[in-house]
Order: sequence, then structure tokens, then C-alpha cells
Amino acid sequence: MGWVTAVGAFIFGLATLVGGVSWINQNKKELFSWLTAVSGFFFLVNTTFMIAPVELSVGLPRTSISNGVHKVAFVYAAGENVNVGIEKKDHERERLYLYQFPKSTFDGEPNSEAKTLTVVKSGGFRKLVLK
Repeated sequence: MGWVTAVGAFIFGLATLVGGVSWINQNKKELFSWLTAVSGFFFLVNTTFMIAPVELSVGLPRTSISNGVHKVAFVYAAGENVNVGIEKKDHERERLYLYQFPKSTFDGEPNSEAKTLTVVKSGGFRKLVLK
């Protein structure tokens, strides 16, 4: 689902909610009016809190990652942080996700030429290895 669909769902939800509420205010307190207002409210809440944060993200880097081996697009170390671009399969296409980790979470000095990031959980901590 793209951002156009998210915006369209928001507009549809808003229009449905406003239409249902206006029908209710015209003293047509039928079941259809209430169902229209409730379904509009459902679309608005669903779009605002579930779809929009994913499709219309603000671009901030992610700070936690799942265990496993991940394909690395780039590594950039700046100060006490390491920025890693990870390529992940998202439905039918590959997308680039930006992650930011403290240097202390890596096993040794981060390798800027790495092509894979291995995340292993040992005890209560995660260990990151760039190869």
C-alpha cells in the first residue's frame, strides 16, 4: 500500500464520518446513519494510527533490529554512532531501511566495506557483527 492509498483512505474516512454525523444531525437517526458514522470513524482511526505511520514515516533511523543475517547497502560511522543501510524484502520489492546503533554494540571496529550484518542474541544482549 502506498502513500496515495493511505491519504485516500484518510479522506474517505473523513468524508464518511462527516456524512454520517450530518445525517444523524438532520434527525434521521436511522441505522444507516449510525453505521456510516461508525465506519467513517473506523477508517479514520485505522488510517491515522496503523497505516500512516508506516507509509508516511518521518525518516528517522530505526534503533532495533531482529536477529539474523541482513544484507548491508552501506555503513557510515560518525562519532559514537554507526549508521547502517539494510536492504529488506517488503512484499514484492526490496527497500532500504536506515538503522543507527552505538559503536559499543559492535564486535570490534565497524567495517565500512561490510556486505552483511549478523545479529546474534547472547544472554540478554544483542551482538552486531559486520562482515
